[in-house]
Formats: sequence, structure tokens, C-alpha cells
Amino acid sequence: MPAWKTFYMGVLAGAYIAFGSCLAISIGGACQGMIAAGNLGAQKMIFGAFGLPFGLLMVVAAGGELFTGNTAFLTAAMAEVFP
Repeated sequence: MPAWKTFYMGVLAGAYIAFGSCLAISIGGACQGMIAAGNLGAQKMIFGAFGLPFGLLMVVAAGGELFTGNTAFLTAAMAEVFP
């Protein structure tokens, strides 16, 4: 894949992760009054359950390229070429 396309897909993947974090803040932050008064752990679980999982789901569904995946792929390829 050309470098410009990899960069473009990385920027899109970052935007999808940012959308997931906005979703986590809007849902996890909105349940302070109802859930946090009785159980603070439930609010933290709801906050974490909606952020990264939905961001990664959007990356996979839309076909984005995360930097970490490309780095791991390149490291494995270089380790195979230069033992």
C-alpha cells in the first residue's frame, strides 16, 4: 500500500478511536447521578465498556489501519528477513 494511503487510513482510524472516546464520555459521564451514587464501580465499568471497544469496532468495520498493527507487522517482517 502506498505511504499516503497508509497515513490516510491511520488518520481515519484515529478519528474512529476519538469517536469511541466521545461516546464513552457522553455515556459514562451521564450516569453519574443514577448509578454513581449507589455503585461507583458500575459507572467505571460502563465508562470503559463503551470507549475503546466501539472505537475498535468502527476501525475494523470501516477498514482503518492502526499504527500499532503496522508497527507489529513491520517488526515481524524485519525479524524474518534479518535473523
